[in-house]
Amino acid sequence: MEEKKKELKKEEIIKLLLIIVILGAAFVYSIFADNKEIKKFNDFNAISDVNVLFEPITNNYELIIDKTIDDKEEHVEFINDGTFKLYNINNENKGYLIYNNKTYVVELKGNKIKEYNKNESFLNDNYSNLEFIKKVIKYCNIANQKRNEVDCEIKINDFINEYNNYFNSDYEYDQEDLIVYKLKFGKIVNNINVDYSLVNQIIKNDGITKLKYNIKINKVNDNDYSELFDIFASTLKK
Repeated sequence: MEEKKKELKKEEIIKLLLIIVILGAAFVYSIFADNKEIKKFNDFNAISDVNVLFEPITNNYELIIDKTIDDKEEHVEFINDGTFKLYNINNENKGYLIYNNKTYVVELKGNKIKEYNKNESFLNDNYSNLEFIKKVIKYCNIANQKRNEVDCEIKINDFINEYNNYFNSDYEYDQEDLIVYKLKFGKIVNNINVDYSLVNQIIKNDGITKLKYNIKINKVNDNDYSELFDIFASTLKK
């Protein structure tokens, strides 16, 4: 009986040692994995990585743009499938379509379309122009980095210089202020939040004191509106 108790104790000690070894190995692995993840995460500090977040976004995407203009709110849905550019403003029962350098207004209920010649501000909104944002983001200094979020700080004089280059303008600014693009991302950037108040006073000086944008980026490379050629065959020509 005495011998059996000793054997049981020996088995228990062996089991305990095995558990300690397994737990120790798991602990070492977790530290190694965490360090690897931290290293991978810290590698994001390179400015080129911010540009990489935008590279897959070419000419096929959807933007959901929410603007705060002083005390007013504006909601714009913009879709670009590489051929058509489509706009819906404040969820109205009409939309706008740009094709072959012509603008059309579309009555959504009756599928009616006609050319549209008014120069609406949302049709040429430089602040939500994704190609321009991709250009200016190269001046980014990364700050407040979190997992899947980062602040991209840009000197306003760099922003203005790039704006002049891209939109063929000649604005000037020589102060040290910053504009900050707050980015959220997965494999690519999917949300941009930015306060354009100061740059708008420099560029447009239109009396607006507060101008903020939240831009959601959806359906990258996943839009095809080629059926519009059939729906509006009498107006649109390939």
